[in-house]
Amino acid sequence: MEGLLFGTAYGNCAGKVSDAPTALRWYPSQVFGYGLALNQTRIDFDGNNGDVSLDSLLESASEFTAFAIPGLQ
Repeated sequence: MEGLLFGTAYGNCAGKVSDAPTALRWYPSQVFGYGLALNQTRIDFDGNNGDVSLDSLLESASEFTAFAIPGLQ
């Protein structure tokens, strides 16, 4: 799944920034958990009828701890 964060076009130039986050959480107890996440951000730009272009993919992984309050949703 990819979400468009920003996109624009002006004259012969067009560009967009999109983001695709994925996370997995595991709660061994009711209030404390662990998680792993992968994030991909794509920057795409085309200008001057294709003479100038940029297509960059940024990837990052992270791990985290998570807390939950029982009864809240």
